[in-house]
Amino acid sequence: MSEEANVIEFPQKIAAAEMPTVNVAKASAEQILAEQVLVEKTPTPHTTPSAVNSSLQTAEYLSIAQDKILELQKNIETLHEENANVAAAGELWKQRSNNSEQDLVDLKNKYDAIKSSKETEEKIFTITIEKQNKQMDGLKKSLEESELITEEKLSTYKLIASDLENRIAIIEREKLTLLDGKNKFISDLQKQINTLQRINANDKKKLQKFSNLVNEKERTLRNTIKLLRQTLISLEIGDAENSELSLVS
Repeated sequence: MSEEANVIEFPQKIAAAEMPTVNVAKASAEQILAEQVLVEKTPTPHTTPSAVNSSLQTAEYLSIAQDKILELQKNIETLHEENANVAAAGELWKQRSNNSEQDLVDLKNKYDAIKSSKETEEKIFTITIEKQNKQMDGLKKSLEESELITEEKLSTYKLIASDLENRIAIIEREKLTLLDGKNKFISDLQKQINTLQRINANDKKKLQKFSNLVNEKERTLRNTIKLLRQTLISLEIGDAENSELSLVS
């Protein structure tokens, strides 16, 4: 499995591990609300024993709700620890992203240096060829002016001219070979830069997605605690009303 696939799979595993706790919190809140509705809908006779039973039943529900809240608070502490681990993983990804950006800057600087070196070498080759061409022009002119010189000297000049032409041809071939190598190396560097840019962009997207997931989990937990507290307050109000009815009866 590739490194990018592991980076994508890690937040998904953490999200899957946190979902059961949030579902338990939601189920507990819904169960307490259902039990409170059942108690409120159950007819209460206007007799003292029934009122006492209703009060005891409400107290029992309050105790259950308090136990559920304690259990959820423990789950919240566990989630806070998991979120701390998640934040540490996010910092690690952020550091890796920064390292990738630095590598990208280094590669760009290297690319610029090689490009500048290539331009300098091209200028040097151009100057060298122009110099050789001037030498050739001078030799040709000398040959034209020396047509009356003996055949031996003329042959010598021809050999010199041929040697210079061969040297120029060799320089031209070396220039083409070197330029091809430079172009290939620059192309490879460009591919590496593109790869690092793509990985850097993917890491930033994953960090943003992971941050949104953590915020959503915390928001869900806050809503669950708020719902449980409202349920507990409703149960306490119901208990107070039942006590007043018992006194009236």
